[in-house]
Amino acid sequence: MKPRFSSFFPAALPIAFALAMGTVHAVPLYWDVSAANNLTSGAGTWGTDAFWATTSGPLLVAPGAWTDGSDAFFQTGGANTVAIAAAGVSANSVTQTTTSTATTINNTGGGTLSITGSGGIVNSGNTTFTINAPVNLNGAATYTFQSTSTITMGGAIGETGTAGISKTGNSVLNLNAANSFSGGITINAGRISVGASGSLGSDAIGNSVAVSAGANLTLAAAANIGASQTVSISSSSTGLGGIGVGYAGSLPTLDTTGTGSDGGVFGINFTGTAGFSSLATLDTTLNAFGGSGHWYLGSQTTGTFDGATLAAASDSIYRLGGGGGTLTFNQTNVITGVNDLQIGASLTNGGGTVALTAAQNYTGATIVSGGTLKAGNAGALGDATTHTTGLTVNGSGIFDFAGFAPTYSA
Repeated sequence: MKPRFSSFFPAALPIAFALAMGTVHAVPLYWDVSAANNLTSGAGTWGTDAFWATTSGPLLVAPGAWTDGSDAFFQTGGANTVAIAAAGVSANSVTQTTTSTATTINNTGGGTLSITGSGGIVNSGNTTFTINAPVNLNGAATYTFQSTSTITMGGAIGETGTAGISKTGNSVLNLNAANSFSGGITINAGRISVGASGSLGSDAIGNSVAVSAGANLTLAAAANIGASQTVSISSSSTGLGGIGVGYAGSLPTLDTTGTGSDGGVFGINFTGTAGFSSLATLDTTLNAFGGSGHWYLGSQTTGTFDGATLAAASDSIYRLGGGGGTLTFNQTNVITGVNDLQIGASLTNGGGTVALTAAQNYTGATIVSGGTLKAGNAGALGDATTHTTGLTVNGSGIFDFAGFAPTYSA
């Protein structure tokens, strides 16, 4: 006689095999504070409240409890205020999506959000996704932080194992806490911005930061990065890598070998000069770490160059702009001499705004190749009577009169 289980054993085998091979996908669950027909935004505690729907469409069953290891989705189209229960929760990934969804995960519940899958944290919506609760990257892997819109991490990011971060998406990832992960960071696109009290993980050899061509890193304070950490910057024929500072002080340990002859963008994100009064010196300083090209002086956020003088680069060109922010020059005759003024580049990260709010007296050509040149003074483009070449606006470049009418030989 055959054993009775022989008839169903073959059907169970693929399931057992899939479990053994780890191919079972995480289940998606959707934040929903009511049993209405559509997902409803609101406040609650993740881990205790039964606010998780099994489908994003019209509901057939009421929302239920959270299941650890699931993929969490916030796509309610409204504001969500979420606490993490004291016992903590784990998610394969966490995503905010759908227009007008605005989620804040607070630390009021006392628990930690553990991320177990490399899908990490995603914001594919159009408003900021804020996580102020502590986060643990639970495994020796690289975790994606994808920011189509801003992700702000106010809670510290720790690790179990050696965990790293891969930043994707063209928007910003704000790191505002003292983080302790140690597996390194790659900024593939967009920008990572480190707040005044934030850090780029633990100060450990190997916990390096790689800024890809077209991407940016901004530091609010010198203490954002440790002495054992290195920032490597790359550029290419299609994109400029960038680094910006919000303080007057020493730069971190850099590796600019990857910029080659393409240069990059150095951003001033405060009022000051960052210690530079010459673009030739800027080039020399940054290329001492391996590069050989000319660098643009721009801003990733908002900055004001308040120095009395700024010498051109070694080839008699002022390269200003880049980084996507606004750099204002508020002193008279900072841009001077028989030198050309080049604003931005038609490359990824080559845009941004340069505002000249005081009269200048350079006599070379003015070329706007990327971003915007904003005239904030009738004499912003120098002395028209001594110019021998005119204003050229190329490609994606913009010249903004800003209510003024500079006299200029075209």
